[in-house]
Amino acid sequence: MSAFPARLDANDPTLDEEDPEPWWRAALRGVAEWARLLLLTVPLGLVALVLGWVPLVGAVAAFVVSATLGGWLLALELTAYPLSRRGIVTLAQRRAALRGHRARAIGFGAAVFVTFLVPGAVVAMMPAAAAGGTALVRSLPADPARRVAAPHGPR
Repeated sequence: MSAFPARLDANDPTLDEEDPEPWWRAALRGVAEWARLLLLTVPLGLVALVLGWVPLVGAVAAFVVSATLGGWLLALELTAYPLSRRGIVTLAQRRAALRGHRARAIGFGAAVFVTFLVPGAVVAMMPAAAAGGTALVRSLPADPARRVAAPHGPR
């Protein structure tokens, strides 16, 4: 994680000092979630490809669908670390935490998605995207996110 998101979280008294999950469990969970996201992304990409073949409106529709779905998936990924610091570690828990704020999450993710289309922007903008994910998580109401993390107990 870059230093800026860490500074955003530095003064939050509700956060644990350490990550509640051992590194090996986090690595296994990360690989499993990567596979789940890949299995979701590939069919959606194929749908966007086929949609792009529709005459007249296909290219615009494919771009909008790709930016929307890609934005949601990027928001899920970019909020993974800040949500895990708050006890929300699984993909299902992240989806539940962001579900009530889907428009905000998709707007953030779609802006990142479109920015990343510019050559070289991924390298230049990834630290800002990580900080944006942290800022997005910090802007969410604390109570609903805490209820999602109920298996870890109250904090």
